Amino acid sequence: MLRKKSPIAAIVFGLLTFVLAKFISTGILHLLPNTIIWAEQVLMKAVLILLSIAAIKYLLKIPVTEAGFKRPASKLKKGKIIFSGMAIGALATVLIFFTPAAGIALVNQLNALEFLLIVVIWSSIAEEIFIRGFIQSYLKPFEKEKVRFFNLQFSIPVITSAIVFSAIHLSLLFTGTDYFTVLFTVFTTFLLGLLAGVYREKYDSITPSIITHMSFNIGGILTGIFIAILYKIITGEFPHH
Repeated sequence: MLRKKSPIAAIVFGLLTFVLAKFISTGILHLLPNTIIWAEQVLMKAVLILLSIAAIKYLLKIPVTEAGFKRPASKLKKGKIIFSGMAIGALATVLIFFTPAAGIALVNQLNALEFLLIVVIWSSIAEEIFIRGFIQSYLKPFEKEKVRFFNLQFSIPVITSAIVFSAIHLSLLFTGTDYFTVLFTVFTTFLLGLLAGVYREKYDSITPSIITHMSFNIGGILTGIFIAILYKIITGEFPHH
């Protein structure tokens, strides 16, 4: 096990791992001619999974089962998990639609099938393996230490992993995404991180956190479709973002 574990160390390890995955995937893409727009995301998330599993095995020195790669410890309350994830995703879309935010450029360029495969499924799995698998497992010794927010309590691993999760979305600034969209994305992914972290901790598995993450993305797109249809009915034209 790594010595001198701390939330700060977890944040540093997390951000360095993410940057390394970005660096490696970008380097590989430079060797490939005429890559399609979403190739970088697919490749980067693949590298992120490999780095996370390597970190679990060689840095944490624990079996992947102890990092949440196993069946949930108890029966999942799937309805609650899905609804809560979709609610935060809906919030993200509402914040972007009713403000000057323009939305995430890459997402706006994907068709329905690409969004489902790349964002909903692939990115959700990869990011949960990285955040709730590697980072939250790294901080497991702090699980009994709680921080109170109003009437809610969250463990140090949950809060720290949520911080890392939201912080990696600051990388959107380098993709041409506007500041409003980045701000709302960082805020809502922090909320999603707290929720997914709580489920990871409660069920001792990354399965519910993956479901939560996927539900967030689905909730966001369904809300966007609903708003677009309503806007079309009221104004006679579709919204510009």
